[in-house]
Amino acid sequence: MTLRQLCVATVLITAVAGSWWIAADRDPPGLPAVDAEELPPGYYLRDTRLLTMDDDGRLAFALRADEARQASDGAPVRLYNVVLDYTPELDVPWDVRGTEATLEPGSRLIYLSAGVEAVSRPDNGRSVRLRTEALFIDPDTYRAWTEEPVEVDTEDGQLRSRGFTAYLREDRLQLMAEIHGTFRP
Repeated sequence: MTLRQLCVATVLITAVAGSWWIAADRDPPGLPAVDAEELPPGYYLRDTRLLTMDDDGRLAFALRADEARQASDGAPVRLYNVVLDYTPELDVPWDVRGTEATLEPGSRLIYLSAGVEAVSRPDNGRSVRLRTEALFIDPDTYRAWTEEPVEVDTEDGQLRSRGFTAYLREDRLQLMAEIHGTFRP
């Protein structure tokens, strides 16, 4: 082997070793290596939009969330920073949002928790704002309810109650117990 052939072979071996080293599958520094079989089943989504159709196949409502997680198959779906949007065709004059929501498998109910707020969009311009820490919504019957304390703000004053039922499509509210209010003259 000549000196020239030896130099060419050395350069080629160095190039192969260098490209292998660059292309090697390495974990980023500071992160532990994780085997895919060790990860729990489930999913994680960002900027999520869950769409629900009515019996005729038309869009009924959408649940928008910054994040959705399901730990394993059959586990509840957890949503974060949630907004419930009924389609305009359904004429549901309420906007509903919450910090967290839970969707249980096999159930159509939506459970909103932490900083729940519902604001009406009435035709007469006199909106109502409801605030509570927990709210169940049945999107098929357009009904929302809780047994938790609730604050109701209107242009004329404020009501406090323990529990309420809101008939969202009818734009009707029924306070349950321990009702106190203050109204401006």
